[in-house]
Amino acid sequence: MEHRLTTDSRQEKPTSPNPGQKKRRYRIAAVLILVVGLIFSLAIWKVTREAIHTEERARVEHQAELIGTLIEERINDYVSTLHGLRAFYDASDKVTRMEWQTFVDDLGIGRNFKGSAGFSFIRYVPRQDLGRFLAETREDDAPDFSVTIRNRDADMFIVEFVHPPGDNQLEAGHDLALEESLDTPLSEAVSSRQAALSPTVNLSRASGNQPVAMLFLPVYQKGVVVESGENAWSMLRGWVAASILIEDLLSEIHSHFQDPIDIEILDTSPGQNLSVLFDADGDLHTSDNKSLAEDHYILKSKTRLEIVNRTWTLNLFVLPGFSSMIEHHMPEALLLAGLLLSLVSSFQVASYGKPLARAQRLAEEMTQELRLSEKRFRNMFREHDALMLLVYPDTGRIIDANKSALNFYGYSHDKLTSMKVDELNLLPGDVIAKIREKIISGEADVFNVQHRLASGEIRDMEVHSSPIEFPNQVALFSIIHDVTPRKRAEKALRESEMRFRQIFETNPEPVILLRIGNNTIIDVNMAFETITGIPRREVREKKVDDLGLWVDKDLNESFRFLLAEKGELDHFEAEFRARNGELKTGLISARQQMIDGELCALIVVRDITTEKAIERALIETTRIKSEFLANMSHEIRTPLTVVLSAIEMLQNMDLDVLNQKKTLDLAEESTRRLNILVNEILDFSKIENKKMALEEAEFSIEELMDKTLQVMQLRAMESNVRIALELAPDLPEKVVGDRFRLGQILLNLIGNGIKFTADGDVDVMVTQRDGSLIFSVKDTGEGIPEDKLETIFEAFTQADSSITRRHGGTGLGLTISKGLAELMEGEIKVSSRQDEGTEFILRIPLKLPAS
Repeated sequence: MEHRLTTDSRQEKPTSPNPGQKKRRYRIAAVLILVVGLIFSLAIWKVTREAIHTEERARVEHQAELIGTLIEERINDYVSTLHGLRAFYDASDKVTRMEWQTFVDDLGIGRNFKGSAGFSFIRYVPRQDLGRFLAETREDDAPDFSVTIRNRDADMFIVEFVHPPGDNQLEAGHDLALEESLDTPLSEAVSSRQAALSPTVNLSRASGNQPVAMLFLPVYQKGVVVESGENAWSMLRGWVAASILIEDLLSEIHSHFQDPIDIEILDTSPGQNLSVLFDADGDLHTSDNKSLAEDHYILKSKTRLEIVNRTWTLNLFVLPGFSSMIEHHMPEALLLAGLLLSLVSSFQVASYGKPLARAQRLAEEMTQELRLSEKRFRNMFREHDALMLLVYPDTGRIIDANKSALNFYGYSHDKLTSMKVDELNLLPGDVIAKIREKIISGEADVFNVQHRLASGEIRDMEVHSSPIEFPNQVALFSIIHDVTPRKRAEKALRESEMRFRQIFETNPEPVILLRIGNNTIIDVNMAFETITGIPRREVREKKVDDLGLWVDKDLNESFRFLLAEKGELDHFEAEFRARNGELKTGLISARQQMIDGELCALIVVRDITTEKAIERALIETTRIKSEFLANMSHEIRTPLTVVLSAIEMLQNMDLDVLNQKKTLDLAEESTRRLNILVNEILDFSKIENKKMALEEAEFSIEELMDKTLQVMQLRAMESNVRIALELAPDLPEKVVGDRFRLGQILLNLIGNGIKFTADGDVDVMVTQRDGSLIFSVKDTGEGIPEDKLETIFEAFTQADSSITRRHGGTGLGLTISKGLAELMEGEIKVSSRQDEGTEFILRIPLKLPAS
């Protein structure tokens, strides 16, 4: 019985779990932790995998957008350049081949236009104007210019200028109307009065070369505004065009991207078959979209591009290696880490058995240390000189502020701690919230913002912020520095540098920044590069003496000495030699200044080459006019003196009949000579003022030449000169033109040959060639010096002023002859060798009577 009570008594005592029960509980908890950890790890793996692929897709779309932007920018560069070429063409009545080549060379094709094969001008030539176009073009340093005509009656689009030659696939004289693929873009450019781009083509004269796309911009008559497409063709002069090697252009753009991507660009313009413009890896994926779509994570992008008047489609495909190994395997790594952590946690729980007392002592020690740390932080927070704030991360409300912050912002402690940090900040509230999110996530910890003080003053602030843990909460701890003075100084410095750089770069005169100590160039502007022909990259850090610009080295030394002595220099004149050998005169101004503690000089050179040339030309013109007036005075006074003397002699009735006749003959000759002088001056005035009118009548070349030589025979006999005439057998019997003015030119040329030939020959030959009459007047006289050949056709000019005194004349004969020839749409050329003779060639277009 006692035993049972005892038992009962034992059974009534409170029981505690035995060690076996505790062990089972910890094992159950460990299994639960492992299961929960596994589920959580799988969830993290899935979310991370989706996030990485979302980021990769965003990268692909960004890459595609960037590539499309680069393509549009490159093509727009070409369009802008064509507008510049059109403006250059509109600025001149007639652009020469050399002017075109120089302008295109100045564009810097190899440096500024990737994929460019050159620029050209295509002339719009109505079929009936072909002959006139060929004649004008051959005059422009292209005597062998020709056009291939394939029995076409339609108008022609002829390549007149093309530069540089080579890969552009265009040849001068090629009729682009023969290229069916270019007819539509050429017409679109005219009808829209805008640039038009062709599909890629292999031109018929350049088969086998890389396909090109032609970009056309119409050029209309100078000064004409084309307001509608109705009269666009009638006002059209032609097109400026760019030949673009599309594959080279797109390859250059693809080379900027290091990521392993495949770019495929197709021309999908409406109304034409799809064509592939570019495939980076040579393996076309576009036609295999079905197989690509099978994998949800194959990254690709399709972008529509509107390029001028065409539609291109950009397909971008990601190749292996686009994502880094870390990014690619991060989901699996997180899954593995979660599993390991779950296993470790469950193992620790399962093996839990350390005394609770030890854990309690550790907790007490940590609590005590935390309190001490919190006290030290609070003391440091309150008394620190830097501005400090504690902010709730979710709402942005200010928890606390130190004394420095209160004094700086001008608020009391109660007022400031009742405010949100948004009320200090000038940024929108949503932007401030995103900044707090970045601080909490650790993405960033430094921000530059603007704060408004209680006084209303706005200050620039640099905020250093990071999350800090307190019991039961997390706050954002911000240390704030007032950087307003620094920002203002930086802004002033940037503005000063920007103003200097703008003045430096946009100055139309060459500007040089020079280190005085070692005489090396720091930088030059674009005007220096344009005028000297030396690229600025070749000039930087080079000594001035090594460039070979100064013609007079002693003058260079004088310039350096005066600049060093005075510190500044104005209107220092010197001659320089450009890279192409051309001599230029410059007026130099220079100032010393300190740059980064180093003594430098800012040098501005005004190009006065043209002014000096004008000055010399004015001096020469004054001299020529003085000689002309002296000569004219002599020429007019001499016959007038003779006439007056004859009149006085006739008044004396003592003269016999014979002497009276001689006197009258002398007076008549002098009057005739005076009449010739007056007529030459009047003819010159008419030609200069464009008031000379030509007659159109039938006449015989043979009769004209006979009468001309009859007039000149007497003068030839007086000078002991023999005149010979040769007429080609195929000359027409009659021609149409101004017989009198043509005879006037021939009298001048033959008379010139007689005047400058003593005891020699003057050979006159008339032939026809290429639809023109050719008159050759060749003498065996004293000839013309080579340096005078370019000026003999100028007004009031002879090869030597002493010739006028010896032979007489106004110096207007050749000028009038040249003007008359040009009125007849012809020309005069001269060739001569001193002491051997001179030959004048007169070419006049052949006009035949109507049948």
